[in-house]
Parts: sequence; C-alpha cells; structure tokens
Amino acid sequence: MARPRLLYLGPPGSFTHAGAASVLGTDAAPARDARQIVSAVESGEAELGLLPLENSVEGDVPGTLDELLFGSTSVFIRREVLVPVTFELAVRPGVDAADVVLSHPHAIAQCRTVIAELGLTVELTSSTSQAAADVAARDDACAALCSAQAMLDHGLVSLRSAVEDSTGAITRMALLGTSLAAPTGRDTTVAVLTPDTNRTGILADVMQCFAERDVALSRISSRPLKSRLGTYCFIVAAAGHLADDVVSDALEAVGRLGVVIKVLGSYPETGQGVAEVGSTVPEGSVTAAEWADWRSRVLSGSS
Repeated sequence: MARPRLLYLGPPGSFTHAGAASVLGTDAAPARDARQIVSAVESGEAELGLLPLENSVEGDVPGTLDELLFGSTSVFIRREVLVPVTFELAVRPGVDAADVVLSHPHAIAQCRTVIAELGLTVELTSSTSQAAADVAARDDACAALCSAQAMLDHGLVSLRSAVEDSTGAITRMALLGTSLAAPTGRDTTVAVLTPDTNRTGILADVMQCFAERDVALSRISSRPLKSRLGTYCFIVAAAGHLADDVVSDALEAVGRLGVVIKVLGSYPETGQGVAEVGSTVPEGSVTAAEWADWRSRVLSGSS
C-alpha cells in the first residue's frame, strides 16, 4: 500500500477530515490520534498530517500541542487551515429522545446549553466522527455531537441542528510536514519558549526582545512541562518568518536570556479569524477610569 500523502484525525466525517479535503481532495487517510499522525510524518510514513490546533471558542487543543511540543523533533506547522464548526445532535432513525450524548471534549464544551437543557449524561470519545460511529453501533437512547457529514456517513438523523452555544465557531487546523514553508512576506512564526529559571521579570524580558525589534506577537499561551507542578513553557506566535533577520534576531535575544527555543513552524498567515482588538471582553472587566472605584468596592466587600 502506497503511503498516504496526508493523515488526518479520523474517522472519516470529522471536522479535520473536512479540512483535509479542502487541502488535498481525496488523497488523505484517517488516523486514530495525534500521536499516530505526528509519528507518521516524522518517520516519513506520511508526507503531511492535519490536526486541530485551536478553536475560537475553547482555545488550544492540548493533545495536538503536547505531541508537537514533547513528541517530535523535526515536525513543523507548514500552513493553517480554518474550518467552520457547527454541530448536529444526531441519533439513530426512530430515536426521538436521548439520555446520553457522546462526543470529543471540545464539542461537549461548545454545546453545554443543549446538554443541560436535555439533561444528557456525557460520554467522551476521541473525535466527533467516532461519536457518530459509536452511536450507530449502540441500541440505547444515545446521541452524538458531530458534523452533518459524520451524521450522514453513519446513517444517523438530526434530533437538533446547530446546537453549539456560540455561532460562527472556527477551528484552526495545523498542516504538518518535516520542513518549513517558504517565506511569503506575510507569515507567522510559532515558537515554544522554555525559561531555565522562574525569576521575576523573565517573561517581561522575553516580550521586550520582540517589542524592541517591532515584532508583533498575535498569540501567547502556556503548557505545563509535566515534570513538576508550576513549571511551564510558553508558546508565542510572532509576525514574520524565521528567514527574516528581525525574527531570528528576536529569538536569538530570547535565547541569551537563558530561554530554550523550539520553533514549531513558519508559515503564511491566514488573515482570517482575528477579531478587532477590544471588540469582546470578559464580563466584569473594567477600564483604567473605572479601576479605582471597582477596586474600592471589591476590597470593601472582602473578608
């Protein structure tokens, strides 16, 4: 059997499958989990891999990040693929109510309202398409949160459509390979930064390395190092390509602070899925003008 050109997180009918189809059409095959995909790309068993990286509602996908951070040494993100996400509450034909809902943790988290409204017991699966396959194979009153394609593929019908709490959700997929994408002039470089110390100000110093070179950071997040409680690495997305001297200089300066650097990729920016800064803020946030009054009220009510 010839090696697949691309492996995606399966089974077929998953949102990642939809992303794979947009990249390569039919020249793709499903894989059981992120580890299999990253390992196959690194070993050359597959040319490319596609995994969910971030959801606009639930944020980073830990399984993908952990495999890229800790499970590989020569796999890079070559491109981002943006996939719109909407969920069907799917059941077998003839089932008019459900007691149990099956799906991936990110899908469950995006559909909390309907789960609470119907009083459904949650069972987690490795993917939304696996949830559809499991429901099709069972004979109890269960439902799957899955894509419309997975529902059709497994002979299910919709109990309710578009059951997600937030409309317009998008999942950012990572197209993986063993080399960097070529510079385009509008690129993003993602790097993992691991400080060798937790001294006060280390993160501020890291940010200054980018700021003083006018390299914008569009995202920053953290992942535990899994060695002991309270130890983290930081993942940053910087404007520009590793081939750009200014980006390379910024990362080199970060390294001189005693920070170990792992580049996850340099690839074309998507130019999509970015909200206007300040257009959405968490409830209860305050401006500088409101700060003093808010602080006084909170402290006066504290015990």
